[in-house]
Amino acid sequence: MRRTLRLPRGLRPGRYWVIACADVRRQVREFSETNNCSRSRTRARVGAPSRDTSAPRFSGVDRVITCLPGPRGGAAVSSRFQLFWRAAGDDASAAAAIVYDIYRGNAAGGVDLSAPAYTTRPGALSFTTPELSSKRNWYFLVRARDEAGNRDGNRVVREGLNRCR
Repeated sequence: MRRTLRLPRGLRPGRYWVIACADVRRQVREFSETNNCSRSRTRARVGAPSRDTSAPRFSGVDRVITCLPGPRGGAAVSSRFQLFWRAAGDDASAAAAIVYDIYRGNAAGGVDLSAPAYTTRPGALSFTTPELSSKRNWYFLVRARDEAGNRDGNRVVREGLNRCR
């Protein structure tokens, strides 16, 4: 989701957390007023527009594993999938500042690229999904995104494999 914000005059260039709050005037009666705010996943850059127009260099997701006990055709089970990759490189952003957008689908050619299902914290080299149903196959594609918002265009799709030890 993208939103446009007005910044206060005189705000110095730098990186800032964006905190969004609902019902700041406390007009809605609630049991708890402590859960109305949420912080952005990454810090927003304030300053001159970036001149970085090149996408990160990234080879895509290396492997996706899960552990589904028993026969797969049995009762509905859910499991978390672990995704692993090597760090992306970029001309302007450090590897520790690159985030990874994770797309998923139920067929190798059916991964929805319209919006990521998940986004990692900066510098992550792995990700564990929330629990997903074992009644279907899951396929994943991971793309690197630098601080300027440039995203690589790799097309590496990996199926989540059952690797119980």
